[in-house]
Amino acid sequence: MTAPDPYGAHPAQGHGPPDQGWGAPAGHGYGPGYGYGYGPPPAWSPVPAAWPQGPGRPGVATAAGVLGFVTGALTVLASLAFLVGTVQTGGDPATTVLVAGLPCGIAMLVGAGRLIGRHRLPVLALACVAALVVLVVAWSAFLAGPDGDDPDARVGITIFALVAAVLPVVTLVFSLLGTVRGWLAGDRPPA
Repeated sequence: MTAPDPYGAHPAQGHGPPDQGWGAPAGHGYGPGYGYGYGPPPAWSPVPAAWPQGPGRPGVATAAGVLGFVTGALTVLASLAFLVGTVQTGGDPATTVLVAGLPCGIAMLVGAGRLIGRHRLPVLALACVAALVVLVVAWSAFLAGPDGDDPDARVGITIFALVAAVLPVVTLVFSLLGTVRGWLAGDRPPA
């Protein structure tokens, strides 16, 4: 007589896997495939590269879009404050010109969304340029106005214009980088 197998396996009988004592009996269970008649999952085809560096959005494009949203929101808020100040006090020429930043800020918000959505029209870049033009015109209007002779006021408006120009300049540069332009001009992945 042979000793029983220490692992409890049955001696092999015929062909096929041994009966393990669990699972579906022979001839039952899942058919071909993975589930109850659904079959295997469909084959996944690789997505072709949307532009030369791969299918994803480059980080600098995301940064340009986020900066566009931040710059646009701050421009809208500041322009609304200048609008309220102009309506309540009559406003000087520079403050009145700064109200023109409102459409620039709205265009920046729209342009940032379009850049993130990979639309080719450079709305964000154009809005940044327009905001910079508004700042230069407001600075010039202040210097040409009645307070333009005051040295402290000149320093103040110059510092304001330079600080206010930082975000539009950085957003403009990021949105015009070659990586962003290449991504915007690249092939779009199939929908």
